[in-house]
Amino acid sequence: MILRMMFAALYILVSTASPVLAQATPPPDPVQACRQFIPEGQASLLELDPPVIEIVAPENNAVVQGDQIAITIDWQNFVLDGEKHWHVWVDGQLLGMIYEPATLLNLQPGTHQICAALADSLHGTVGRATGIQIVVEALAPGAPTPTLPAVVGEIVNEPLFDVTQIILLIGGGLLAALAGWWAGQKLARRPVDNTQKR
Repeated sequence: MILRMMFAALYILVSTASPVLAQATPPPDPVQACRQFIPEGQASLLELDPPVIEIVAPENNAVVQGDQIAITIDWQNFVLDGEKHWHVWVDGQLLGMIYEPATLLNLQPGTHQICAALADSLHGTVGRATGIQIVVEALAPGAPTPTLPAVVGEIVNEPLFDVTQIILLIGGGLLAALAGWWAGQKLARRPVDNTQKR
């Protein structure tokens, strides 16, 4: 029983780890590519309209200049607050979470894939991810710097352990303690043979 639970916990940890999108050339449809490696969030049975996220700036396949690129999202049926947030990935790497509708990314010149997904207070994906592909070019000498959004959210690192992992660790520890207590109770009730052979 305990061995099964350990394998189940290991399976959950491996399946929820953020995989790396390792492709030499970005796929033609960045939305589908993002959805391939970011699992769709669980929808509540009471939700008639599931949460939706969209990257509104820059546009897909845009050529942008500079080393700081503003990414702006729009969303529906969701509330960004001190707990609910969105996650951003660049080229398959999770950068962190943002609590505002825009953030700045420091990107080197080249082609980049940006993915975004809404997340609940437990850091689980809500709804389906979205994505864009952009080409970043160095800012030409004398060119004006791009206008940045008025409110830009800081990218915050994800917690070292996510809530699912903590629950599994605590639950596994409690089950092991319960199994030890139960075995101790069974052993304590065994009759003792006090007769000695002579």
